[in-house]
Amino acid sequence: MTNREKPSLADNVPEAATRAVDRRKDNRVDIEAKFLKALGKELLSARQSRGWTRPDPVLAMGLGQSNEAIASHEFGTRAMTVARFGSYCTALGLPPGRLIDRVYNDVVNNGLAVLDLAELARSEHSLAQWAAIRLRELPRKSMGRLLVPGPAQDKLAELCGCDRGQLFGALTAAA
Repeated sequence: MTNREKPSLADNVPEAATRAVDRRKDNRVDIEAKFLKALGKELLSARQSRGWTRPDPVLAMGLGQSNEAIASHEFGTRAMTVARFGSYCTALGLPPGRLIDRVYNDVVNNGLAVLDLAELARSEHSLAQWAAIRLRELPRKSMGRLLVPGPAQDKLAELCGCDRGQLFGALTAAA
């Protein structure tokens, strides 16, 4: 039997398995693209909330970053190094870890956040009383944890006079 006549490994792989691998690749690429877009949106929002134009974070970072590069990061069309991301967050006064957590949660968990009402109720946070009341309303099997969708997170943040990132940063610190 010659090399031409030997069946290839690809001939033995079921078509369904090949499709499954392709879907995983597509999903991974999709998550990466969504992550970059969501991260960029957060950076853009933080810059604009400070009243900054694109050159302002560049000056604050002290780096030779062009306006076009900043725009491509903010639109999620270009990745940045971890060091650049850290510098950008520092310039904007954002805790990088919390920002990554929030974006990851939005992308991977579709924006659902788990709120530990028992911890919040014991804290000094302005939502402690609300958490205590809500905790009494939950069934015991919930173990004091409440799934909070994105729109509800935004409403809670509005009630506290802050944005979603600041709210969950404060709630994490309170817990």
